[in-house]
Amino acid sequence: MLSTVKVFNYGVGGIIARSAGIRKDLRLSRSCRYGAYWHLSFRTFLGRRGDNLDRFLLRIKETFESFRLVGQVVATLATYQIVSKNQILSNKQLPNNPISSSVGAHIQFFNFFNTKSKFTGMEELIHHFRSFSEGASATPGLTYCGVEAPKGELGVFLVSCGGGKPYRLKVRTPVSHNMHLIPSVCAGFVFGDFVMTFCSLDIVLGEIDR
Repeated sequence: MLSTVKVFNYGVGGIIARSAGIRKDLRLSRSCRYGAYWHLSFRTFLGRRGDNLDRFLLRIKETFESFRLVGQVVATLATYQIVSKNQILSNKQLPNNPISSSVGAHIQFFNFFNTKSKFTGMEELIHHFRSFSEGASATPGLTYCGVEAPKGELGVFLVSCGGGKPYRLKVRTPVSHNMHLIPSVCAGFVFGDFVMTFCSLDIVLGEIDR
């Protein structure tokens, strides 16, 4: 049994929080809007007791719900018109030889459109190398962004002092929060029940041993 008090005290999310009857889903949050979820129709399910059976049933329901989401995305993509090469080039003809993945073919492709790129000039190549090695310059400040991962809320906290490298980086993994529930929800269990509860909390030892 998992109470709502333990959910808030330990900061867990995902299916574990929803199994206790708490509607905590970042896909429905206005402050963490991301992806195309606001353009899709989907349901989030809640449990009543917060036990292993509730978490198992919620995973089965959300698995079927994910198929509905994929079907809606595929149906949306099918409505887009496929633009032909002739429409892109505006009545310009491509060279007779096919464009391969070699560097020479890329140079020929960019020279055909009279476009400067990292393949056509030394200055562009140096600029590309500096942009790749130094990274994009961020404005000073701090930010946090989270997504609804399969095991709970996965977030990244960044503190920047300017430049291409962050001053502070913290990754909020859902497994570390779920692991802290083990002493409180497994106290007094027999070993067989402990194994089932341990697995239902989505514990991945490779994620917490970082």
